[in-house]
Amino acid sequence: MLTLTDTETSTSQLEAFACDDVHPSHPLFVIGDIHGLSIALTVALDEARAFLCDHEDGKVIFLGDLIDRGPNSVGVLRLVAKFRNDFPGRVELLAGNHETMMLGSLYLRDHSEASSIRYVWSRVGGEWGSHLPSLKKFLQKIGLGLRTWRKFYRSGNVLCVHAGIEPHSSANGLDQFLSQTLLYLPGTRGSSFPHWAWIRDNFLQCEQPLPGGFVVHGHTPSDFRDSPRAGRLNLDAGSYLTGSIAAAVLTDGAIALRTFQQPLQLPQHS
Repeated sequence: MLTLTDTETSTSQLEAFACDDVHPSHPLFVIGDIHGLSIALTVALDEARAFLCDHEDGKVIFLGDLIDRGPNSVGVLRLVAKFRNDFPGRVELLAGNHETMMLGSLYLRDHSEASSIRYVWSRVGGEWGSHLPSLKKFLQKIGLGLRTWRKFYRSGNVLCVHAGIEPHSSANGLDQFLSQTLLYLPGTRGSSFPHWAWIRDNFLQCEQPLPGGFVVHGHTPSDFRDSPRAGRLNLDAGSYLTGSIAAAVLTDGAIALRTFQQPLQLPQHS
């Protein structure tokens, strides 16, 4: 059995898959849910750097949920900010549902709504933010303010989005779904809302959610299978639950997956 220290990770190269459904217009290195696993992310970013050096037209995409629940949300934000600064124009930072809560608590103009979303966020791992004197100023200082975060990213027929889409939408319906606000106030019950950062049930139960397209997403660790399936690829490997984050390299007609394992620790709000 492999034993890991607090500063070690294990990296596994999973099988590379031929995938006729995947046709990005340029190579993609996509990183799934991180949830504060800064040690595993450090190793993943080493591979992402090598990928960008090897592919002049390549891009690195973060699928969101960088923060909350894991041991070092602040460390993850710092690592991602530095990586983005090191490769200007080549890194896309998508918001996950946890970022929509963080940003909503900071930027919603309605103080009552901001207070409500701050309360919800604090109950799902966002309490670390209260340990910073000014979270908004911190995000702006490291270059991760509101305008940094995107809702989705398209390349060829590949759509990268945090949670998923409303399946079988028309082109106009898909555009409307993806245009929903970044500062989202979730409902009070359940966890599957018709929003690109939150959707689960309808999307996950559909085998071909985007006819003619391929969706790369995260958000639901119970759905992770270490392999692509018809029409989509899930890159939420469990993060804070398993100590694992997943990444995938997508090229024309092929997907190669990796996982990065970190020893699980008690949360540290630093």
